[in-house]
This record gives sequence, structure tokens and C-alpha cells, in this order.
Amino acid sequence: MPILNADFALSFARSWIEGWNQHDIDAVLSHYADDFELASLLIPSIAEESNGVLHGKADVRAYWKKGLAQIPDLHFELKEVLTGVDSITLYYRGHRAWWLKCYGLTVLER
Repeated sequence: MPILNADFALSFARSWIEGWNQHDIDAVLSHYADDFELASLLIPSIAEESNGVLHGKADVRAYWKKGLAQIPDLHFELKEVLTGVDSITLYYRGHRAWWLKCYGLTVLER
């Protein structure tokens, strides 16, 4: 399998970061499948879902909306984008620390 195109990966990363920096949850969610799952240690306290897993865009949208209300000055800074076989890893600074976010992708256009 070919490695993802670096230009596509950078465009994806910039769009994801921009969505967060504009606090545009729907723009961020556009990068995810409708039925994706999100797991986080913060979900039980913010979304009141005891198993820490949310299913689908509607539940994640509500969770992220509550999260953004708690961090109104949220801003991400993209440091680096790494590509692999059908994956993109974003290295970015969040509101408290540096983070890695890895995406496995099914891509129609590269």
C-alpha cells in the first residue's frame, strides 16, 4: 500500500486544526465517519457516559460543545504532520501540552 500523499496530509491537518481554532465543531466532525467512536478519560465527567466511549457524531458534537464551553480560549498549534500507510499523525500543542493524534484513513482521493 502506498504512503499517503504529504500534501493531502498537510491539508487535512491544517483543516482539522483550523476547525478547532475557530471552535467550529461541525468543521472538525467533517473529518470523521458518521459512526466513529471516541474514547476519552474525560467523557465520564463531561458527557456523563460511564464507559468513556461515545458513538457517532451527534454524541461527540454534544461532548465537544460542553468541552469548548469549559475552555473558551482553546487554541491548537500544529507542529508536524507524519504520514504512513493509510494513516496521518498530527503533532500539535493544545491548551496545556503537546499531543499526538493519529488517524487511520480510508481515502478515496490522495
